[in-house]
Amino acid sequence: MSKYVIGSGWFCRDPEGSAGKVHGHPQVGLSVIRSIRWHEVWKYFLFRYAAPAKVLITDSASAFKPPKDDRVEWVNLDQNYQYKKGTPYNGWLRGFMMGAWYAWSCNAHYIYVEQDCLVLGQNWVNVVLKHSMEQHPLYGAPYRNPIQQSLVFLPYAIIPRYLHLLSQLPGGLNCEARFHKLSKIKKGIGYKILPFGYGRIRPIDFQAKHFYAQHWTKDELLRLGQREKVNGMIRSLLKGDGNDSSSVHTDTAEQQKASKQESTPAG
Repeated sequence: MSKYVIGSGWFCRDPEGSAGKVHGHPQVGLSVIRSIRWHEVWKYFLFRYAAPAKVLITDSASAFKPPKDDRVEWVNLDQNYQYKKGTPYNGWLRGFMMGAWYAWSCNAHYIYVEQDCLVLGQNWVNVVLKHSMEQHPLYGAPYRNPIQQSLVFLPYAIIPRYLHLLSQLPGGLNCEARFHKLSKIKKGIGYKILPFGYGRIRPIDFQAKHFYAQHWTKDELLRLGQREKVNGMIRSLLKGDGNDSSSVHTDTAEQQKASKQESTPAG
């Protein structure tokens, strides 16, 4: 079966993009990657390189949403649960689980692509399906956590059991630790690492046939524009962004260590 649904989440507190911290959590990468116009870039690459049966986005009660697009279904939560105390599932996890159930209800595999994540390369979905053998969940390579979650694949057949086990884990875990722990519990579900990088790992090899990344910097987006021959679109995106130097990747030694970890198996 090759039918798949792509899910994502959405939260936007400033239509031009936001920087700084939210509830003590740093926002990394350019501020514009959390803007309305960034969403158009996200959709451009999503539909350029993938052909999902459906796209479902779970909105965490944002004040600002992109214009309507008939290719995208929206589910609107009643509030932003991202860092609400006393709730075992944060907003990100609620959106992820919502999309997974939706995919299963459509008799489809599930691919989660975070709202600041771009996935590049012809037929990348086929590479993911082949690597999973339509049996194993796929996560990103380790980076400060056992796995990364900006690009996730769940095979259709395991979705109900997977979500049941996921919901049984105690609160207080970040989502990446939760996914990893799910593979370690009794009768848990083991996973594999995605067959290409990078997520938050740096540096990016822009010559790679397939890759994905989030937390984009200005230099990275300019190089992306050159690679994909969309310089005009990227320049338009960057126009007026005043957060040019913001980046999660500031420690060279850590970058090199994380890059080596990309090929390290987990689970």
